[in-house]
Amino acid sequence: MNAEDMDTIEAKVGMPLLGFYKADRKHGLIFSLSIALLIASVALAAEVKEPKELSQWIGLAVAQDYSVAASNGDARAQFLYGLSLLHGHIVVVQDRVPVISSIPLIGKRLFEKTHYFIDAQANTGQVATAYQWVNRARDQHFAPAIETEQLFRGRAVTPLPAGPAKTAAPVSRTTGAAETPKGCGP
Repeated sequence: MNAEDMDTIEAKVGMPLLGFYKADRKHGLIFSLSIALLIASVALAAEVKEPKELSQWIGLAVAQDYSVAASNGDARAQFLYGLSLLHGHIVVVQDRVPVISSIPLIGKRLFEKTHYFIDAQANTGQVATAYQWVNRARDQHFAPAIETEQLFRGRAVTPLPAGPAKTAAPVSRTTGAAETPKGCGP
């Protein structure tokens, strides 16, 4: 059906036909693509379950105690437990260009960088223990642990002891002594 046929039908009916035709096809296509992009972006945003920044992971780490799950070999729990040991000693530095970083979509991505460091006053034993837990999660290919390993570069950390991750007991945040999870000790 061409445009002349549409005009003929409209003249017989006495009102415009519903649907996309002539110039409205272009606007309808643009509208349909806009709706499809909106739906796709909402679906992708709903899919993101894990935090992207270390500061968000630290917030999760201090929200609850992961020591039992970490000693059972859960990679996510090992990572979070390692971060919880350091949570008071991680320094967050943001480098940004003040006006340009507020531009939607590209500002934060291109003109704002966040860097994390371990405070120089952190207890060396605590840093070594945290590194061991994060490294165990990294060995299980837990992506955030792989990315966080750079936090420990330049710090004196002890190598991991041999053996599976399930044999290690978590270390107390306050005393630095090994803890035995409830129901696992004598």
